[in-house]
Amino acid sequence: MKKIAINTIQTALFLLSIIGITGAKAQHREVQLTKVDKNQVTAIGENVKVFLNIDTVQRQSDQGIKFSIKLKNLSNDDIKIYNILDLMSFLLMDESGKSVDIPHVSKFLSNTRSFKYEEFIVEQIRANGTRENLKMENEKFIDIKNGGTFEITLRIPKIKGGDRTEFYPKTRVSVPKGRYTFQLFLTLVEMKNGVKGSSESLNLPPVTISYGN
Repeated sequence: MKKIAINTIQTALFLLSIIGITGAKAQHREVQLTKVDKNQVTAIGENVKVFLNIDTVQRQSDQGIKFSIKLKNLSNDDIKIYNILDLMSFLLMDESGKSVDIPHVSKFLSNTRSFKYEEFIVEQIRANGTRENLKMENEKFIDIKNGGTFEITLRIPKIKGGDRTEFYPKTRVSVPKGRYTFQLFLTLVEMKNGVKGSSESLNLPPVTISYGN
């Protein structure tokens, strides 16, 4: 559950930064409307529909567990949202229900200019079905045209090794075979009129994955 707490803290800091810089009153709401199919979970926000695509049976790979997040613009206008990877969190639990430790460094708390996502690898990006060559670490916003889509394919390649006695162990190991429960938590922050940010929390239902079995 530490990962959820970290995500909550960094989201709060981020929303406070919007209020502090723009003077805008950020509105926040929880989104509960979700749907679960075999390999897809969907959630609908005010202007964005989110698709979590994840195969419930996956082969073991050096690149780890694979999933994608697809955003569809439901509004009649082009929209601009903050980079969802900066405000995303996920929970991975083993068959016993124990949380699997995944490396994580918050972009907002990082002191380095060459920040790199540690808990996942960005494998592919598609805008309206066309592959894009973007380095998401450097992208502050995601632009989605009216009726358009933006999809990011990710992999979880490593988990923390060691005996869990260290607060931040340096050892990294490949994801072992097993049955896992995966849950995604997203915060959507949309820019309106260039300055005002409204936010939505989307806590998608958990998905059970058979990995390498």
